[in-house]
Amino acid sequence: MIKLEEIYKKTIFEDEPVSEDVKQRELMEILVDEKNAEILRLYEQLKAKDRQLSEKDEQMRIKDRQIAEKDKQLDQQQQLTLQAMKDQENLKLELDQAKEEVQSTKKGFFARLFGG
Repeated sequence: MIKLEEIYKKTIFEDEPVSEDVKQRELMEILVDEKNAEILRLYEQLKAKDRQLSEKDEQMRIKDRQIAEKDKQLDQQQQLTLQAMKDQENLKLELDQAKEEVQSTKKGFFARLFGG
């Protein structure tokens, strides 16, 4: 020891004996510090997960709005298709009626011309 004191020009003290209570307290402090660090780490992970969930919720709201808009567009398309089919059917009926009128007019004309 004295040799080291001479080399480093410092007095070296031997550690005082530490009581068992002090050792236990220091060990508990270390464990508490480690647990606190773990709690903080887990808390930060939870906050990150909360942010991710919030982002997912927003994405879901956007998707829900997009789906609602698509449903609305599909409904409008179906209504327009149905209306177009009704219009087509009405035009066909009108065309058939017009053909019948032309046929009856032709028959009336030929009947008058040849028959009557």
